[in-house]
Amino acid sequence: MKANHTTVVPSGETDPTPYGRRLDLLNGGPGVIDTAGPDFNDRYTREALIDGSGHLGLTVGPGLPADVHRMERHRHTSEAVCCLAGPVILPVAAPGDERPRTSDVRALLITPGECVILNPGVWHAPCCGVDGPAAYYWFAAVDETRPTDWVELDDGPVRIELDETRPA
Repeated sequence: MKANHTTVVPSGETDPTPYGRRLDLLNGGPGVIDTAGPDFNDRYTREALIDGSGHLGLTVGPGLPADVHRMERHRHTSEAVCCLAGPVILPVAAPGDERPRTSDVRALLITPGECVILNPGVWHAPCCGVDGPAAYYWFAAVDETRPTDWVELDDGPVRIELDETRPA
């Protein structure tokens, strides 16, 4: 089956509210507190990333181009996705009771220092590395007694790739 395509949008150039929120720990801004010492600069989040205690994880996702066949959601927790070393693309779809369709999928480009905090119930797939397979951090409340919903996209895979006319 031929994959549908979606456009990659830098996370700072789109309204994140259908999915959650975005923080820029590298450059600062809303939701970020700046501190400094004699030989360092430091930034941290003004508010907690998720409600309650959480677990830190590290995932290695595929490189581009990539076909997204399945997405997951966590109804009980927010999930923070933080870029580690190189840019990654986070496929997302707004929450809903129905499985996402390929036309619902958005691809958010996250660069080092950025963090996207997904609201509970937001559909998402593993991040894809712009320059090949890439590692990224996630922070969420893992509760093995509560299921994570994994579903196939309703109308086939969606292809994630960069528009060659747009720099990463």
